[in-house]
Amino acid sequence: MQIVLQELGQLLFDSIPTILLFVLLHFYLKRVLYRPLQRMLHQRSERIEGRLKAARELVEQAEQKLGGYEAALRARRVENYKQVETRRQAALAAGQQRLAQARHASGQAAVEARQHLAAQTEEARRSLQTSADVLAGQIMSQILGGARHPAASPGAGA
Repeated sequence: MQIVLQELGQLLFDSIPTILLFVLLHFYLKRVLYRPLQRMLHQRSERIEGRLKAARELVEQAEQKLGGYEAALRARRVENYKQVETRRQAALAAGQQRLAQARHASGQAAVEARQHLAAQTEEARRSLQTSADVLAGQIMSQILGGARHPAASPGAGA
C-alpha cells in the first residue's frame, strides 16, 4: 500500500505543472475568450431587446393609427349615409310634390272636361230642342195642312 501511495504522490507531483497550466489556461481563456464573448452576447441581447421594444412601439403606433383611420372611416360612412338619407328624403318630397301637382292638374283637367261635356250636353239639348220644335212645327203643318186638303193622298206628302 505504501508503494501505491508513493506512486500516487509521485503522480500528483508530476501533474502539478499540468494543473498549473490548466488553471493558467482557464484564466487566460476567461480573460481573452469568455469575457469578450459574454460582452458581445450581452450587447447582442441588448440590441435585440431594443429592437423588440422599438418594434412593439411601432406596432402600438400602427394600431393607434389604424384605430384612428377606422374611426374616421366610420364617421365618413355615417356622414355619407346621412347625405344619402337627406337626398332620398329630398327626392321623396320632390316626388310627392310632383304627384300632388299631377293630381291637381288631372283634377283640373277632369273639371274642365266635365264643364266642356256639360256645355256640349247643354248645346246638344238646345239643338235637339230646336230640332224637335222645328220637326214638331213641320209635323203640325203637315198634319194641319193635310186636313185642309182632303184630296191629297196619304202617302204623297211624306
